[in-house]
Amino acid sequence: MFNKTKRHVIKNEYIFGDLLNNEAFYWLGFLAADGCIHKQKKGGQDCVSLELSIIDIEHINKFKFFLDCSNPVTTREQYKYKINNVIIDKSFKFAAIRLYSQIISDTLTGYGITPKKTFSLDKTNKIILNNKNFWRGVIDGDGSIFQTKDRYKKYKDGKFYRDSAVPRIRLIGSLSLCNSFKEYCLKYIDSNGSVLSSGKIFSYEQKGKNAYFLIEHFYKDSQFYLNRKYEKAMEILDFYKNRYNKNIVQ
Repeated sequence: MFNKTKRHVIKNEYIFGDLLNNEAFYWLGFLAADGCIHKQKKGGQDCVSLELSIIDIEHINKFKFFLDCSNPVTTREQYKYKINNVIIDKSFKFAAIRLYSQIISDTLTGYGITPKKTFSLDKTNKIILNNKNFWRGVIDGDGSIFQTKDRYKKYKDGKFYRDSAVPRIRLIGSLSLCNSFKEYCLKYIDSNGSVLSSGKIFSYEQKGKNAYFLIEHFYKDSQFYLNRKYEKAMEILDFYKNRYNKNIVQ
């Protein structure tokens, strides 16, 4: 659709209404984690923005290609940045795209993706919460995939034993988001785990074989992903393939 105010075309403006499109599921998840809706004054169209570190500028371009839009990808540099209420006196570079579209804004809001990077699962269609492409998008935005290093632990007998490296997968977000992620994960693993809290921030994590099975479930043969997360996932799956050898439901 042609936007007269900002003079940009978004050809796939209605695509988020198609719940048979797995790429749309993925970007819904990513926007739920890292997107933002800016409500405009009366008469103006809402702005949907996506801003990432400059190292992920290719992902912004993937999003632009998905929407088939003419909106430019812009970059900026910020010399002080706030992380967990701590001011980091360092230069950070960002890439962003801004879409002035009431149609996209209303569709996302209907799914529970609201202004100020909040995500209300109360409004979210259960079809979305049961789609692994959606959760891969959320993980790519607000999750992490990594492995611990080999280390030595001292036990009660006073001896040190090697604690082998293991894969981990973690999601950070609201309580409702983490609980829904846990509920989804329990369909594919046999370990419960707990949603942990740190103030108003919550997290759900699995490690070892269960993390491996979840990483395999979310990333093996996937088509839509953040490149660096996908590369890390493939690295972990290859490294631990001889330790864990369980077939999981795809």
